[in-house]
This record gives sequence, structure tokens and C-alpha cells, in this order.
Amino acid sequence: MKIKIREFLQSKLFKKIIYTMGVFVLLLVVFRSGMLVGYRKAVFSFGAGDNYYKIFTNPRDKDKFGPQGFMRDNFPSAHGVVGKIIQVTLPKIVVEGVDGIEKVVSLQNDTVIKQFQESLAPTDLRVKDFVVVLGTPSNDGYIQAKFIRLMPAPDGLPFPNDVKSNLINK
Repeated sequence: MKIKIREFLQSKLFKKIIYTMGVFVLLLVVFRSGMLVGYRKAVFSFGAGDNYYKIFTNPRDKDKFGPQGFMRDNFPSAHGVVGKIIQVTLPKIVVEGVDGIEKVVSLQNDTVIKQFQESLAPTDLRVKDFVVVLGTPSNDGYIQAKFIRLMPAPDGLPFPNDVKSNLINK
């Protein structure tokens, strides 16, 4: 009996079975990872939709969110935004992205704010500053900032709401 078990453990069939099981487990891990990422995006989108008017401080300004609407590709970008600050009410700021979509960014105690090599305090953030924000989505539809980089705005970068307001003012 021991000889048959030992022969089976050393056979090519056993090695193929182990290899197949390993590939199957790897596929399950990849599939589960995709499910977790999709779940996080869906929770963020659901929270943003549920708290849409709570997130933005003045619910009467519904038209100022740009012609593209709040969501693009059915999910808003949940992990960051690149654009200019349009409102500072610490510990939150509102950033208008280059796509015209406004995102509420929540500053945490551990949020790192840099301009070139210099570290800044949240009180140094000003309206019209150009920022790159990296963070994690919250269930309330905010972006919880982990890192904010202040930088000069790229030349000639149009913001959709600026274009709209420039046409109205002419």
C-alpha cells in the first residue's frame, strides 16, 4: 500500500493534478481581487450618489457641475483628482478637476501636503491653487486625501466651468 502511494506521489499524473490545482487557486485569487476592486468602486459611487447634495455645500447650485455631469463611465474617479481648488472649508476642500467634475476632498490628520520639497499646512491651501490629490474613497462620497501636491497650473489648461463663465461674461 505504501509503495502504491509513494509511486502515485512521484507520478506525472500527480504533478499535473497539483499544477492544475495551483493554477485554479491563482485564478480564484485574481477573480476575488477584481471583485474587491469593483465593490470598492461601487460603494464609493453609491455613497456619492446618496450624499450628492450633502457633499456640496450649496444644493441650489446644481448647474455648476459641468456639462459632463457628475459621473463619467458610470463611476466617478474615486482615488484622486487633478485640478484647481474652488472652495476651502477645512477639513474639506472642493477641487474642480480638469474634466469639470467637482470632487470633495477630506483632509485627514496624516494628509501630507507638499509644494516642491516644502511641506505645507492645510491652512496654506487657497482657492485657485492647482493641486494633485491622491487618496482613498470614503463611503460618504469624499476622497480622503493621503497626499496633496501643489503645483503651477499647466499653461493653457481649460477648465470647463471657466469656459462657460467666460462665455456668459462676454
